Amino acid sequence: MLFIVFVSALLLAQPADGVNVTTDSSSYQQGAPIEVTIVHAGPDRITRGGLACDDVWPLALEELDADGTWQPVPVAPRQCIGIAAVVVSPGQSQTKTLTLPLEVGSYHLVYGFDDIDNGTYEVATSDPFDIVAPRGDP
Repeated sequence: MLFIVFVSALLLAQPADGVNVTTDSSSYQQGAPIEVTIVHAGPDRITRGGLACDDVWPLALEELDADGTWQPVPVAPRQCIGIAAVVVSPGQSQTKTLTLPLEVGSYHLVYGFDDIDNGTYEVATSDPFDIVAPRGDP
């Protein structure tokens, strides 16, 4: 029973320091837009900066492998843009729409950030969502 609880905890969303990553649905047809919201409801200021080299940044995308582990999904690169560290205060949110050519499978989104007030690096993940074949496809 303990194993089932542990595995379930790994598959569900993992907020970090009050930061939550959500999608607007738990299932999408291939090619459909995915609306993502990052909400900072925690007590500390956070920051995220770096190189934005794909349309998913500041998020990362992972797919659930057959053995139950999350594997990074490469996203088509574009010209990189340097992003200065942006401070996100408690109560702020960000919405992003992703339109990606994903294969049928289960995915989640990962948001890594620095907690300014605690000097730590944190990671928040979304609940898993499924990509399904368009209706009418075999």
